[in-house]
Amino acid sequence: MKHVRLLILLSLAGPAAGAEGGPLVLTDLAGAYAPGSLPAGGGWLALECGPAGCALRSTRLQLSRKTVLHLDEFRVPLEIPRVKGSPLALLHGLALSPGPVTRWHGAGKDVDRVADQLRRRGRWTVPGDARQLALSWVRLPEQGGFRYHLGDGTTRQFLFATAFEGHYGGDTTPRVRWAGDLDGDGRADLLLSLPDDNCGFDDRLYLSSLAGPGQLVGLAARFAGRYPACGC
Repeated sequence: MKHVRLLILLSLAGPAAGAEGGPLVLTDLAGAYAPGSLPAGGGWLALECGPAGCALRSTRLQLSRKTVLHLDEFRVPLEIPRVKGSPLALLHGLALSPGPVTRWHGAGKDVDRVADQLRRRGRWTVPGDARQLALSWVRLPEQGGFRYHLGDGTTRQFLFATAFEGHYGGDTTPRVRWAGDLDGDGRADLLLSLPDDNCGFDDRLYLSSLAGPGQLVGLAARFAGRYPACGC
């Protein structure tokens, strides 16, 4: 019985989101994560936006621990991030400098508006970038899902694929949390999250300065996994 409970616990926790040790981007500061998913201490940058604009600032992440009782009567350990202020996102392991950054889209009702436009029209033009970038999807046959691309009229770069609908029938349209210039090259960088109605999360940051040959952006940071306390 103990072995069965252990397997259930591991299944709920999912893969350790920070197991690969690469750069991280976190948008859900109210979430509770599997222990070891996030590095505590310094080395973090907070993306903060207000009436005067947006900026990156150095910050420290604190992690508090607790356990919750699962319905199967075993305890699930959790780590909860804490940081000063109310940043739009936290970044770790990226060679970006603190200071003001240019925002072209992000936060508030803009996120839902863009998601609705993507869902209905299949295309959203990224503001600010002179290349006239557009995020768009192609629907695969027989409810095979969607393939999302970023294009400028000449180059068309595949970014990711999503299911046709969530596990419980939920929407899978990505949320563009922020678009602007984080790396100072005058070209658009994108912060997105992919929704999951089955306890999953997937945050991604794409930077134009990391684009490879034939690309418009490169995947700079990602934080993905499952909320271990979901359903408890």
